[in-house]
Amino acid sequence: KKKRQTFVAKKQSDNSDVKGNWVYFPWINTLIHTVDEVSYFRLRTNRNKNLITATEQDKLHGAKVGITGLSVGNSIATSLAYSGVGTFHLADFDYLETVNLNRMRAGLQDIGKSKLDIATEQIYEIDPYAKIVPWADGLKEKDLDGFLNSGGGLDAVFDEIDDFEMKIRLRLAARKARIPVLMFTSLGDNILVDIERYDLDPDMEIFGGLIGDVP
Repeated sequence: KKKRQTFVAKKQSDNSDVKGNWVYFPWINTLIHTVDEVSYFRLRTNRNKNLITATEQDKLHGAKVGITGLSVGNSIATSLAYSGVGTFHLADFDYLETVNLNRMRAGLQDIGKSKLDIATEQIYEIDPYAKIVPWADGLKEKDLDGFLNSGGGLDAVFDEIDDFEMKIRLRLAARKARIPVLMFTSLGDNILVDIERYDLDPDMEIFGGLIGDVP
């Protein structure tokens, strides 16, 4: 399956009487005129003021978040975009299948499409000014340093991958970089929430020590 690069083109209007930017969404062949980046951010997050302060909102906007695994991770990515997070490192090699439609905001028309493209397009439709760094081959051991540390380093990483070895390697690399790891996992009728604050305790055992010593 051919991988398609997803992009959004933004251009300041040349007409001084027409303020703002033009945003082109190639996947729906649509060109939209909207306000400038700062105004758009303030308008879009206006009602968040009932939940967080303006200072906290700006801090959230400046946050850099990594998400690996974009099935469950899709909802995490779009929720963070709605909340105002501005920079994403996204990793997934897989393509949408019908069995994924129990947990992804996608439709039958998207079957066979890259999960990375789906998440990227959804984020851009929420925030065309978002900064997204894609990892189309998924997260490999050789990519860990770049995924976690490029662009000044992540503030947090969400682990939603299935590969248990990579879960361990991700945590070892995140612990070294002092980046917190969050994981949400379905356990039938329950949900496991795992939060490992390596930013606060770089000596913390992976998985909180619950799996013992792992080679």
